[in-house]
Amino acid sequence: MMLMNDRCVIVDINLVLFKCYTSYEDLDKMEELGKKMLKYCGGLPLAVVVLGGILRTKRTLKEWNEVHVNIKSYLDRGEKIGKEGEVPKVLAYSYYDLPWQLKPCFLYLGKFKEDSDIEVASLYQMWIGEGMIFENDRREQETMVDVAERYLEELAKRCMVEIKVHEDGKHAVTRLESCRLHDLMRDLCLAKAKEENLYKLVDQSTSRDSPPAFEAQYGLVLHLLPEDISKYNFLPKDQTKHLRTFLCDPSVGQWECFSGVRIMSQVKNLKMLRVLAILSSNMASQRCYFKSPLRYVGLTRLRLSGTKIEEDPMGTLEKLPGLRRLVLGRNSFLGQEMICRSMGFPQLKHLELNGLGNLKLWKVDDGAMPKLLTLGIDECEQLEMIPDGLRCLTTLKDVSLARMPEKFNNRIRMENGQQGVDYDKISNVPSVKLRRVFTFVSAF
Repeated sequence: MMLMNDRCVIVDINLVLFKCYTSYEDLDKMEELGKKMLKYCGGLPLAVVVLGGILRTKRTLKEWNEVHVNIKSYLDRGEKIGKEGEVPKVLAYSYYDLPWQLKPCFLYLGKFKEDSDIEVASLYQMWIGEGMIFENDRREQETMVDVAERYLEELAKRCMVEIKVHEDGKHAVTRLESCRLHDLMRDLCLAKAKEENLYKLVDQSTSRDSPPAFEAQYGLVLHLLPEDISKYNFLPKDQTKHLRTFLCDPSVGQWECFSGVRIMSQVKNLKMLRVLAILSSNMASQRCYFKSPLRYVGLTRLRLSGTKIEEDPMGTLEKLPGLRRLVLGRNSFLGQEMICRSMGFPQLKHLELNGLGNLKLWKVDDGAMPKLLTLGIDECEQLEMIPDGLRCLTTLKDVSLARMPEKFNNRIRMENGQQGVDYDKISNVPSVKLRRVFTFVSAF
């Protein structure tokens, strides 16, 4: 473990103090407090950085003194954090110091694989789907995704997560591209999630297979080889009856050994399940994956990404009676035609089609999706035109089209008084946006 010299420590403190609005006398006192608090970091560079992130949010001598008192009190408790107490307590205090609405968002990051780059577009949708982003926290014209990004940037400001910004000029879904956790921060996430019994994470390491078996589960995460997922048995019903979220993010393995039928036949029994996310899967040969087991699930939100389904999934998904938000992400569907039939999706309000590179024809029958409010289509490069059936959707308020071919866009434009051939299909929609980058119109 590398110790940081005094000169580096003083420079770090001064950088933080530079942004504080206070008197010179207070600045001197704050610098002394900062030096005292640095001793609690034990020379661990990550702890020093995180402490700086905490102090960066405090602007007065009173606030710095509160941090000093609280950290000292926190350390004096003598409790262990995580397995064998390996999480430094200064890092644990950074969680304690978070605003209440950021705490579940931070703990959620522990669900993702160790040392992985977490795609923020997916992360925001999951946060929103879990009810972690609050409508009353929106500022002015902010969308729910804007709020989620603000939350993530606040975690980054506190040095609890690393973020990657999209390169200039690159077509991007959001301003941020990805984020990742330091190993010790992930250990903190898992330790706190176990304490609060938020989710059960199952991977190759038994040390991650938390909480005790007799406790009810509210979230389940599988990080297993495909062949192991196929063999996985859910806990008894009395322990899974409250399960609301299921995230399946398989490790690299032999996909020919995977059987989607068995795992989904167990999912159908989860009566309280509201959020289902299946990531990085190859379901091209698993036609039975979207058969009857799904239609009985009480899902309200569903996101699929990389599932590589060949059959049109809409025939099954439209039978989900409570589904309100649906995201078909990149490579989730490999087919060329998709049909939304009459009376299908009775409660659907938000629909996103993202990166369906083979989709050419999309039909919407009269009477389908009667409550749809927002529609987003992003980078579906082969799609020839928007469906005729959109003209029948009297509830549709917002259509957002991004990274679509010019030929497609020209069909719905009004230029020099001339209407495109598809202009009338969405002329009744109050807000139609054509973008080079995609802005989410739904809240997953």
